[in-house]
Amino acid sequence: SYQCYNMAKIQKLLEALREEGKLLLLFLRSIESIEVHEIQVDGTVSLKFSVCISQDNREKVRQIRGTFMQCIEQAYQQSKYDIKSYIPMSVDFHVELNREG
Repeated sequence: SYQCYNMAKIQKLLEALREEGKLLLLFLRSIESIEVHEIQVDGTVSLKFSVCISQDNREKVRQIRGTFMQCIEQAYQQSKYDIKSYIPMSVDFHVELNREG
């Protein structure tokens, strides 16, 4: 992208990530947590926010993601137009959101 980002745009993007991070974890194949840290001029690092799939649900989510990917591959290989019949379309899991600062 050739778009220039100032601090206001960066803050807006980070706020969107803070709000939507829990949803991103649903669709990112291998990511189980997202953390945003701020590094000050003096080198001090502070956690701004983090979001993660709870420890209790990680294995369940890994299994569901694996099953989901297998269903997609199977539907693709069989070239079916009705892909919904092959893919489980709902998932429930717990996400932990930690807001700092």
